[in-house]
Amino acid sequence: MDIPISNVEITFRVFTSEGKQCYSAGLKYSRPLPLKVYGIWALRQGIPVGVLNLAQEAVQPPFSECFQVLIATDERAMWGRKCPHCSGYWRTGSAGLVETAVCCYCGGHSEAHECLSDAQRVYVEACCDIFRRVLDEKKDGQFSIAARKLLEGVEVTSFDGPPPEFFVEKSRQTKFSCAACGNHNDILGRYGYCSSCGTRNDVAMLELDIDAIRSALNGGGSPTTALKEAVDAFDTVGRNYARQLLGQVPMTPARRAKWDRANFAQLSDVASDLKSDFDIGILQGIDTVECQWANLMFHRRHLFTHKGGIVDQKYLDDSGDTAVQVGQLVRETKENVHRLLSLMMRITRNFQQGFHAIIPVHPEPIRYHQEVEARRRRAEPS
Repeated sequence: MDIPISNVEITFRVFTSEGKQCYSAGLKYSRPLPLKVYGIWALRQGIPVGVLNLAQEAVQPPFSECFQVLIATDERAMWGRKCPHCSGYWRTGSAGLVETAVCCYCGGHSEAHECLSDAQRVYVEACCDIFRRVLDEKKDGQFSIAARKLLEGVEVTSFDGPPPEFFVEKSRQTKFSCAACGNHNDILGRYGYCSSCGTRNDVAMLELDIDAIRSALNGGGSPTTALKEAVDAFDTVGRNYARQLLGQVPMTPARRAKWDRANFAQLSDVASDLKSDFDIGILQGIDTVECQWANLMFHRRHLFTHKGGIVDQKYLDDSGDTAVQVGQLVRETKENVHRLLSLMMRITRNFQQGFHAIIPVHPEPIRYHQEVEARRRRAEPS
């Protein structure tokens, strides 16, 4: 879905101070919609080169002869972003000023001026073009222009192919609020990093899946189907983490091949390998009896999927199940599946904790969000 960028009015004032030509840039906005703004420094040719800290009184540009360009959110109070590492596009409610912005897809870090969307880059180039023309007049005064009129007649030369639509950002498939820092993200697919703090959303997505499985199960759904769906959901999350480790952790070719084909439906094997290869303890804090039972249930899912629930010798050898015999039809219970779902969430939270011990998050956005939430709770009537 196309989302228009807020049609702000750009102001540019030229004045003379101590015999030197000076200028200031600003924005005006009068629509009853939310708006957030941050600034960047750009070379006069329209090339972004740094972030402008609007909270500081005396701001020095990274290079001489830079323009200040203010970038507003779209009409949903979010900024489009394009990763300089993988070219992935997403939308976020955080500009990435306190800490570097994190790509929701590859996890790469970049400064706020480095991950502008194509639409924003066109806007920056157009702003610099109009600023140059105003300064070339050598006259004091105030100039203003609506953003939608800004690009009329401006030739954009820094992009291959047709220029991107300036007035439109693209809505993605999944909108999620980060459980750690509260930032709003809009991404392609379901799973990704928070653009502000870098926390992955796999735990939150799995929790949604588990809630849906529980609802279906309590509504009379098949326990066998619920078990298959639960293990499949966990396998998806595990493979997500493995792909990120492959992308960000140096590995030998043999280890890379091993994790490229890792099967997270084999719980005991993958838990052992994660501990030995990455020191990630997904079974940490779970007693031996529970671990053995969870492993049995994961093997039972394989039995239902590939053997129609009929016990064979391989299932007995792999699972350690002593309650059944070869040729017996296994019937799953609702209580077993609910128990496994709870255990699965604990395992996944352990996985996320171990993953972020290797791929750290930004602590400052999380700390700020926690402080805001604490103030909100104190303000609530008791």
